[in-house]
Amino acid sequence: MEGKAKFSEIEPPISTAAPTPPPWIDLPDALTANILQRLSAEDILERVQEVCTTWWRVSKNLPTWRVLELDIHRYGGSHFKRFYTRAVDRSQGELTDLKVYCYRKKDLLDYVVKRSSKLLRLTLVDCNYKATDLAKAIKKLPQLEELHLIMWSAVSPEEVANIGISCPTLKSFQYIKYWDEARLHAENQYWNEDRSEFEDADEEYGVAIGKSMPNLRHLQPWGLKMTNEGLEAILNGCPHLESLNLRQCRGLVLQWDLVKRCKRIKDLKLPIYCTSDFSRQVQTT
Repeated sequence: MEGKAKFSEIEPPISTAAPTPPPWIDLPDALTANILQRLSAEDILERVQEVCTTWWRVSKNLPTWRVLELDIHRYGGSHFKRFYTRAVDRSQGELTDLKVYCYRKKDLLDYVVKRSSKLLRLTLVDCNYKATDLAKAIKKLPQLEELHLIMWSAVSPEEVANIGISCPTLKSFQYIKYWDEARLHAENQYWNEDRSEFEDADEEYGVAIGKSMPNLRHLQPWGLKMTNEGLEAILNGCPHLESLNLRQCRGLVLQWDLVKRCKRIKDLKLPIYCTSDFSRQVQTT
């Protein structure tokens, strides 16, 4: 996106043209920070920090940099990497919550991992990272408590298990194969679609989750292969579940005993539940 202002890490000079300093310069730093942190990271890096030396100084230490939502569509592809790395650098190792929309290069995920050991929540939407690269990166985030994957690339049950083992404090896990589910939703098809071309029939995510994520409170394996044995593994291995979303999970033949066990979960969505909110969920996760 040509024409965007360039980022600067050099303190802007005080203008000598104005007869008196602007009134906002005299505001207490705490009040200035309260105002600025309501703006997006893009606005701060592109515009706000260039206004005056006070805003430049205060913007360097905003809580904004601890919680980042970075969208390549909103910023522009040609400058996204530069913006992304600047925003992560501003967090100074204090980043706790990162949400990234639509990016294809693993080096950006590696960049975060090396500089953000305190990361607690990670959301990747419409990102086409290789599953092996993703698993290796997440292995370096042992404090991770929430992981939301809405991706084009497939993550195997083995890699899901590796993620769970690497993140023993994981409390929330969501995995949606975005390209597959978006197509099904657009065509309004549920159980009649032949999806063997997309998944190995031997894949079993339930067992992998049940064995590796014992501290889960929230689980959404949207549209993944799930047998009765896999669901039982989840119920046995994840005793603290408060919400379970099984919509679009194939392979389940729910008998009364199994349904009864599931009903103990406060927020339960079974495979046959409506999926009309899928697009909205992808946008707001």
